[in-house]
Amino acid sequence: MDEENKETVVLGVISRGITKFDKISREANVEPKDLEAILQKLENARLIKVDEKKGWLGTKIEIKPTEEGYREFERQLKILQE
Repeated sequence: MDEENKETVVLGVISRGITKFDKISREANVEPKDLEAILQKLENARLIKVDEKKGWLGTKIEIKPTEEGYREFERQLKILQE
């Protein structure tokens, strides 16, 4: 799978509501080191937002798509379906 397809798959997994790094890695079938680079690209492109929440058990990181991220995923999905 090429890099652009991996980015689309990861964005799709995040758009479905999966917000934890390890679950995203499993669902998208992407190695953690590759996922980190993909998430950085998606964040730089403002397609995802990373939220850090502090709680009793330490810091919890959630990854959520932006509106632009949802639109980009829908656009990529439409291209793939055609």
